[in-house]
Amino acid sequence: MRPFGFEVQQVPDGDPSDPPVWAVDLPHQCDSWSITEWGVSHAAAVAELERFVAEATDALTALREHREYRQGGAV
Repeated sequence: MRPFGFEVQQVPDGDPSDPPVWAVDLPHQCDSWSITEWGVSHAAAVAELERFVAEATDALTALREHREYRQGGAV
């Protein structure tokens, strides 16, 4: 299964003496965000949402630790 694509990155902000700034992104979609395919079983829906939350938790952990993160793993 492919990762959802959470990205956490430190971004340049001009003056190096300023504290670092960060960005947290998900891939762009033009419509609503679908976590599961349409019409999956309850068990599949639970599993996909758990996978989404796990990846979001990994991204949040990286951000808390001042680490970059991309597509299911550290940068």
